[in-house]
Amino acid sequence: MAFRKFLTLFGIEDTNALLKAAKTGDLQGMNTLLEAGENIETQNTKGKTALMIAASKGHIDIVDLLLLHGANKESKDKNGHTAMTYARKNRHNNVLELIQHFKMSFNNRLRKIHYTDEIPILLQCPISLSLMDDPITVSSGITYDRESLKSVFASRGNPECVPCPITRLMIAKFELENRTAVTIKTLAEEFVVEKEKEAAENKKIRQMHGPVTNQM
Repeated sequence: MAFRKFLTLFGIEDTNALLKAAKTGDLQGMNTLLEAGENIETQNTKGKTALMIAASKGHIDIVDLLLLHGANKESKDKNGHTAMTYARKNRHNNVLELIQHFKMSFNNRLRKIHYTDEIPILLQCPISLSLMDDPITVSSGITYDRESLKSVFASRGNPECVPCPITRLMIAKFELENRTAVTIKTLAEEFVVEKEKEAAENKKIRQMHGPVTNQM
């Protein structure tokens, strides 16, 4: 106990590799540790997690990576502070916004497994060209991701109608409340699950055989 107090007093309590990576902004090291299964909720003597430390330092790439791997943004340290508290306190507004609005969407799940191949056209939003998390079909006959279509309205000052980006037919603002296109969302979920399984299998193979090296 006395030794832990000594470490805290001199500001060297972040001796855990994950916490050190969060403090220094070592993105590659952080990624390696997370892929190896390091406990993402490890705390230092003050109860701070890696997410809190990264947020306090303004390391937005580290914060993003930790959130992708399931870091709990509601965790509190011994003073009752969260990662958002530290981001706000240190005026890292971009980090604060990221934490506040982060959700484990289909696209974030694909980012977590480093999927960079094409998205099937049926599941791709014509606006963002990303996988649709919440697809809605509007009166023009086109299916869009709800949030992407909201951004179109917002960019025009939220009028009552905007032209469909594909057909140019008018889309009414109330259509943003259309029901989710369940069939397409189900297909999107199945697509993501399939890619996650493939990534998990590939990871197992790499762990079994180790890194591939060139032999002379």
